Amino acid sequence: MIPFIKELNDPNDVKLKLIDKYYYKDIKINSLPEDLIKECYDVIKELDRLNPLELTKEEESYEFTNYHVDSNNGLYTNNILNDYDEDLRFNRFNGYDLYSGLKFGIKSFNNCGITNNGFNKMMELLKKYIYNYKEEQINKDDLVLSIGELVNIKKNLECGRITIAEYITSVNDKYKSLDDNLAKYLELIEMMFNLKKDFLTTKNKICDYIDISSKILKMQKRLPKELEEKCNKCINDIQNYKFKFNCKDRDVDMKLSNAFYITPYKHLYNVSNHKFASIYKVYKNIINDSNLSSDLSEGVKYYKDKYNTFKTKEYFTTHDFWVYFNLIYKCYFLKDIGYMDADESIKRTLEHMDAKCYNRTILELIMGIESANASIYEFFDNLKKNAINYEEEIDKISKMDFPDFLVRCCGFHKIESQVNKTITTSLVNYKDAFSEYINRGWKVDFIPPIVLNNGVLEEYNNDFLVIRKALKLEK
Repeated sequence: MIPFIKELNDPNDVKLKLIDKYYYKDIKINSLPEDLIKECYDVIKELDRLNPLELTKEEESYEFTNYHVDSNNGLYTNNILNDYDEDLRFNRFNGYDLYSGLKFGIKSFNNCGITNNGFNKMMELLKKYIYNYKEEQINKDDLVLSIGELVNIKKNLECGRITIAEYITSVNDKYKSLDDNLAKYLELIEMMFNLKKDFLTTKNKICDYIDISSKILKMQKRLPKELEEKCNKCINDIQNYKFKFNCKDRDVDMKLSNAFYITPYKHLYNVSNHKFASIYKVYKNIINDSNLSSDLSEGVKYYKDKYNTFKTKEYFTTHDFWVYFNLIYKCYFLKDIGYMDADESIKRTLEHMDAKCYNRTILELIMGIESANASIYEFFDNLKKNAINYEEEIDKISKMDFPDFLVRCCGFHKIESQVNKTITTSLVNYKDAFSEYINRGWKVDFIPPIVLNNGVLEEYNNDFLVIRKALKLEK
C-alpha cells in the first residue's frame, strides 16, 4: 500500500517555510551634498573634454539627439564590417572568431540602443585599439569573444531568464579575464553609448559615467594621472555616501508548482528544471549514452546510497539545500554548540555550507529526487541486461513523452494538475495500493504499463487485465 503523503492534501498549495536573509530597507537620499556634486561635475567636464568615444559634434548629435532604432539594421551588417575585414578576420581560435561574433552581435547592440552609426564608431575605436597595441601580446581567447553572445547573456539576466549564478558561469565560460583586454574595451564602449543617452539623475549613474569614461581613456592611454586620482576619489565618495537599515530576517512561504509524482519508492517528487534536481537530465544522459558496455547498476547504487544517507541521518545541510534547490531564500537551521562564540568566517561557513536543517518537507523532496533518479536507472539497468536489442528499445523510449515514460515504464504515479484529486498510474493493483487515497475521495486513472516481455518492450497484455478483472468480480 502507498501511504498518503500529507503534502497532497492540496497540491496547489504546497509551501516551503524559508527565510529571506537579504531583506533590508534603504534610507533614500535624493541628492548628493552640494560640494560632492560640484566635484563630480568638474570631473565629468574634464572627461567629456577628452572625448572617450572620439565622436565629432555631428556624430554625437546624430547618435544621441535624433536616436532611432533601425529594425532592418541586419541588412547593413556586411557593409559596416567590410571596412574592417582585414583587421578582424583572424584565424579561428576555440571554434570562434571575432569577425563572426561582431557580425552576429550587431543586432544585439542595436536592441541595446546603439545605432548602425554608433556600431561603426565602435569598430573605428576597435581598429585604433588594435593598432595601438599591435606590439603587445593580446590574449587571443579574449579577442575571439562573441560580443553578441555577451550582450544576450546580459539581457537574459535582466529579463529573469537565467539566475545570477548561471550568468556568472556563462560569462566566465566566454572569457577568462576582462582586465585591460579588447573584450573589456568593447563592453565599456557599449556601456558608454547607453550612458550618454541617459540623464545622470542618480548616484549610481554619475558613478558609472565617471568610472566607465575613465577606464576607456585609460585603455586608450589618454587618461592623465591627476584626473585618474580625481575620478577614483569621486567614485569612492559617491559609493560611501549611503545609508542602509538592516532588518531582521523575513519569513517566506515559497509555493511549489503543482507538478508532482510519487516515485516507485513512495516519495514525493516535485518537477524541477534545476540541473541537480531534474530527473529529465538523468534520463537524457542514459538515452544518449553510446557506451553499450557501461554498467548502469552503479548509477542505481549511487542514487540509492544518497537516498539512504538522507533517510538515515534525517537532516540535510545548507549546502545540500543550495545544490538541490538553488533558491535566493535560505532554510532554517539548527545552530551548532559554539555558533554564537564563533568568528564571522566560521559562522558564514556554518550558515552556507555545514549547518544542519531538519525541515521534513524539504528532506522528503530531496529524498524524492534521489529515489526518482534511482528508479530511472533501475529501469534502464534492467532493460540493458535483459533486452534482446537494447538500442532498438532505447529508440522506442526516446519517441515517448517523458511523463508517459515515467508512468508506464518506470512505475511513477503522476499527480494530475488539471484534474482535482486524480492520480495516473500503471500499477496493476492500484485499487489496493491507493486504497487510502481512494477513501479520501481521490480518483485513480489506470493506463497499461509497458513491460519487458521476452526481451522486448511491449504494452501489458490486455487480455490478462480483462481476466484479472473478471476473477475479482467473481469473489
